Amino acid sequence: MFLHGFPESWASWRRYLHAFGDDYFVLAPDHRGFNESERPARVADYDIRHVVDDIRALIAHYGAKQVTLVGHDWGGIAAWHFAARHPALLGRLIILNAPHPTLFQRALFNDTAQRAASQYMTRLRDPACEARLGGIGIEAFWMSLFGEHFQRGRISLDEKEAAIHAWSRPGALTAMLNWYRASTFVIPADDVATPEIDEAIDALRVITPTLVIWGMQDKLLLPCLLDGLEEFVPQLTVTRREGAGHGLIHEEPEEIIALIRDWLAAH
Repeated sequence: MFLHGFPESWASWRRYLHAFGDDYFVLAPDHRGFNESERPARVADYDIRHVVDDIRALIAHYGAKQVTLVGHDWGGIAAWHFAARHPALLGRLIILNAPHPTLFQRALFNDTAQRAASQYMTRLRDPACEARLGGIGIEAFWMSLFGEHFQRGRISLDEKEAAIHAWSRPGALTAMLNWYRASTFVIPADDVATPEIDEAIDALRVITPTLVIWGMQDKLLLPCLLDGLEEFVPQLTVTRREGAGHGLIHEEPEEIIALIRDWLAAH
């Protein structure tokens, strides 16, 4: 099961579904609030616990005893939470540039560079964010995030038009932004010194064999988020992609497909 991030959809995994569909039963859902999924009205409806319940419900719907989760960005954070809470349902876990929640909160408290890089989350939580995005235009917003991938042919014109159509629906921007508003991550101001508060952090431990693939040029989620990961994930493999960034699933699909295929064969 492939879990997409913000502000994407199942279509981000199109190449991966084709690549693995001959050997596995594959699924890539739209998360709640994204694309064709329903858009609950309350911010609380986007709490990560509800997303974990969505994943569990899909597994039950298809009658699977265990699954492999592959998550990127917010989809990866959901996968981390699922792995900690439902290990019996998870055979293997694959994470692409999505921080382990415990380490992410630690870094927001203690790492000034990561704290600075995460200030965008505060802006996305702002109630005025929809108005600002509407002011620049939905297409301009999409191009600011995915324009380079589109210009290099990594995202097709059809995919671009489908995304802009989905984002233009009433309430669509709010539903996607509510993932940030519902999250419990504490993001101190960039210029505020914050003491270590590790005792306030929920230590999510993952016993499932886990592959983490990280684009080292990610400007939003820095490589420091890999430090200490083995403390929470004892069966861990980390692969660093030196030339890739946050959008590595678009930037290096062939290479990542090969990495995933080889790791699955070895586990």
